[in-house]
Amino acid sequence: MQKSLELMNIMLSTVISDITGLSGRRIISAILAGNRAPEYLTSLAMSNCKASKEEIAASLEGTWYADLLFTLKQSVEASDFFINQYRRIHAKSGALQANVATAHKIAKIFYTMVKTKKAYDSSKVGLYEEKITEKKIAKLERALAKLRNAS
Repeated sequence: MQKSLELMNIMLSTVISDITGLSGRRIISAILAGNRAPEYLTSLAMSNCKASKEEIAASLEGTWYADLLFTLKQSVEASDFFINQYRRIHAKSGALQANVATAHKIAKIFYTMVKTKKAYDSSKVGLYEEKITEKKIAKLERALAKLRNAS
């Protein structure tokens, strides 16, 4: 995310310490939704930001290239995928398992990219989530069928 922003000359990371935090994500989401006015984007920053509104507005004046907006969107989607995976595993098995599983997933993706010499395909990001949902639905349907047969 940060690299795409910097290539557009958006220096958000210089005024917001964590661009993946609430203020940063709100601003990035607005940028991806088409809002580019620095004044509006500045209003999305939380009041506890150490930088002034003027500093934040100045850091948001850049160039909005379509290809860089596309890579920013891909970065956000990939980040969301890993965050969701981490949260799901954390809820089931705890922080340690979530850290290991998420790091393992990232390592597998990196290894596959290096081995096949192909770029990461973010279109496959949601497929795993869909499979999990389909398995849950099938399991619930089987349980419902058993209950119907039992009565």
